[in-house]
Amino acid sequence: MEAGKRELSEGKKKYEQAHDNSFLVFLDELFNAGKGFEEGRRQKAEGRRQKAESRKQKAESRKQKAESRKQKAESRKQIAEGASKLPKEKTRSMLESGG
Repeated sequence: MEAGKRELSEGKKKYEQAHDNSFLVFLDELFNAGKGFEEGRRQKAEGRRQKAESRKQKAESRKQKAESRKQKAESRKQIAEGASKLPKEKTRSMLESGG
């Protein structure tokens, strides 16, 4: 993930530096009909899209983990409430017998 971020950042810098160079823009227009920079823009946009998708997936994963923790805590609470309603002697004998 970090390598991808670094690669995207480096690619953006190279694109900007090349695009700022009027001579390179002229050559691209002359020999490639401007397709080189057009492809660069397309790749930048794709990189941004992938980055946004990655952030979205991370957020969804965090949300699912939080929901899982919440459900686990609720289950523990229900077990504790159920155990507290049992007579102490029965609870003790259940614990001692393993179920």
